[in-house]
Amino acid sequence: MTGFRRIVFALILSVSVLHASDNTIFLWPDKNPKIPIKHEQKEFVENRTADQNEFGLNRSYSFVSQPTMTVHLADADKNTGVAVVLFPGGGYTRVVLDKEGNDIARILNENGISAFVVKYSTFPKNFRQLAKNEFDKVRQIVLE
Repeated sequence: MTGFRRIVFALILSVSVLHASDNTIFLWPDKNPKIPIKHEQKEFVENRTADQNEFGLNRSYSFVSQPTMTVHLADADKNTGVAVVLFPGGGYTRVVLDKEGNDIARILNENGISAFVVKYSTFPKNFRQLAKNEFDKVRQIVLE
């Protein structure tokens, strides 16, 4: 096993131990200290009827103020020691969480690859800086 794979494996193992009962991590448990986002409207979830997965889901999230990351670990018997971070599409107006995040994570898991799916903030005024901050926070959590 290469040095990089050992690091990724140790990371996955530590994340699985720390978050065994709850696989969702809040990026900013209180609020984003650099760019606080607070929508007037509550987070909105639309389960679109087209292209639903085998669980009947094709959720799209809007007005996300509290970004999260969901950990999808590959089964221990298949685990290759590789992990991928997924930022599902939506152009910062929405997050297509199932079709472009969780469904891909399941496919990766079937192939022994763990995945981290990020539900990022939407509709920010300064989305480029916010995106960089959220990416940096995800990287920090994943590499710890």
